[in-house]
Amino acid sequence: MAKPSILIGIPVFQGRDLVGEALESVRAQQYSNFRVLMSIDGDDVASSDVCERFTTDPRFQLVQHHRIGRVANLNFLLSQVREDFYVYLQQDDRLHPRFLAVLAEQAQAHPAASSIYADCEWFGLRSGRIENPPLTGSPLERVLEQIERPRIAPIRGLIRRQALERAGPINANAYDSVRQDKIWLAKLAREGDFVRVPETLYFKRRHEGATGLSWKSWPADRRRGAWLEAALGAIEAALPLVPASDHTRILTFVADRFVIPRPGRDLYFNALAAGEQEATRFVHDLLSEAWIRFGTLPFPNLLGASRPVDALASGQAACEEEPAVRLMIQGVLDHLEYWLSALAGETAPNRGRPETGVLAV
Repeated sequence: MAKPSILIGIPVFQGRDLVGEALESVRAQQYSNFRVLMSIDGDDVASSDVCERFTTDPRFQLVQHHRIGRVANLNFLLSQVREDFYVYLQQDDRLHPRFLAVLAEQAQAHPAASSIYADCEWFGLRSGRIENPPLTGSPLERVLEQIERPRIAPIRGLIRRQALERAGPINANAYDSVRQDKIWLAKLAREGDFVRVPETLYFKRRHEGATGLSWKSWPADRRRGAWLEAALGAIEAALPLVPASDHTRILTFVADRFVIPRPGRDLYFNALAAGEQEATRFVHDLLSEAWIRFGTLPFPNLLGASRPVDALASGQAACEEEPAVRLMIQGVLDHLEYWLSALAGETAPNRGRPETGVLAV
């Protein structure tokens, strides 16, 4: 059987001090059927000089852009995949010499998988391991599981080109696309299982100035906007898998996931900590924007219902054919009564941005 071809995409931004280590780890791979595309964002002569040294190997190619931004650079690389698989390597990380060989072998053994990934180990200012469990089940089960318990290691594995193309680009927004990598993985999960190789083959560096930490210092309204975009991305990932009659359960599942703190749950916008009114406002904004973007009528079966929770409960009965999915949203009814009461007297917002997202409760 022919060895699968692999594109390794490395987005580079002010990476002169570290990108050389990443590229050395690629050059040391025991697997040889790969191409490397180094994509430099901005007129960064120092980083370009480091990358240029590797182009004596014809498998290493360099492209330089005027400043396009982090997400545009990531999406540029996604658009360049012609090989069987894609690997995203950050400029400050490293690969084990066996990374490609082991994952390529497993990819051939799991032809329906969308991502085949290994365990990751932190180095630098952080220690520990990232051991994300595999993701299996029906497409809807996989998507909702990724939303509820997001994996991140699969984005650093071998991603099958056909699945990548169907997932589309990473969402770009005004909030630097924070958390959109996990949302993109939810879209990838529609296309196949995530297969874990329980061996440490990817090494992730934590250092001062890591871009993934900058959002923590943002003002509250900007963090809120990023959470709202993440929740909308989750809705977008799941909606294609259900008929219009089941949109309600997707909306309520996502509202619960991004607002309600639960044991073992992290990465959520805890609107409840700011009071019931803020929780209601956040969910109203979420449902209104979902209508604007996706045409999802928030809770259509509430109109004329004598008791909103009863209407939602009857809608939930349609989930019985997928017990795993039904179990995941079972707890929604315990928490949404005040949201639904507020929404019961509302008609669907106009198909344009509402004047205000605040509801009195």
